Amino acid sequence: MAKKRATSGHTAGSPEPPTSPLRAAIPPPPPTESPDPVTVSNPYNANDLKVACDDALKRYIARPDTSFSTVNRHTDVRLALGWTSVLVAAVTAGWGYKVEFEKAKTGLWIGFILSVFLVPRRSSLLTVVVPGT
Repeated sequence: MAKKRATSGHTAGSPEPPTSPLRAAIPPPPPTESPDPVTVSNPYNANDLKVACDDALKRYIARPDTSFSTVNRHTDVRLALGWTSVLVAAVTAGWGYKVEFEKAKTGLWIGFILSVFLVPRRSSLLTVVVPGT
């Protein structure tokens, strides 16, 4: 069987890769144009306008030519406090289910005190992190 020679014009010794319209680099869009225009189905609906503005602002901030960076510390702390309170409630419920009530009172009180401490901290975190709210 005879081998067919590649017709792309690229030989083993040539330094440049074959040019193909499928492998051409696509230039990024200019920074002044947004890739997707902001569309609102009902301009009289405040919720649709808010979501459209949030999406446009998120797209603007995420551009590489801006100096904004995302900080997720507030979300991470709220999630950690929320999941900790869920784990405390689950452990307390499991302890109360497995052990007699009179023997489990100490553990139940500890779980109750931890829940009373954790839930308001999670709820009031926004007022501490963002003053004036």
